[in-house]
Amino acid sequence: MPVLTMCFGILLSVLGIAGFVGTGCRAPTALVPASFGVSILLLGVVAARSARRRRLAMHWAMGMALVGAVSAAVRAFPNVSKASTLEGGHLVAFWMQILMVMLCLSFLGCCVRSFVNARKGRS
Repeated sequence: MPVLTMCFGILLSVLGIAGFVGTGCRAPTALVPASFGVSILLLGVVAARSARRRRLAMHWAMGMALVGAVSAAVRAFPNVSKASTLEGGHLVAFWMQILMVMLCLSFLGCCVRSFVNARKGRS
């Protein structure tokens, strides 16, 4: 699971950097997915290196993903009805927010499935 966590962290980081470059490096808020990605990536590294801290790091990574999904959803969903009229940087930002929601929710789903399987394995 730590490797998957690092992969999702890298994906979010790439999304943020690509969005920043895609908006002409004018919108620093495009780096928000990268900030979540770096945090999740670092938590994945902690989980991979320390068996004792793995559980805590994974729960923190899930918390970061949940906050990321909710914050991106709050920004994206009011614009769903007017997505066809968005232009330029606003359109890029909208699709970045949608992708961030999808990535974060996918990561949360994988984590929940892993935790359920671990719980079943203990009993």
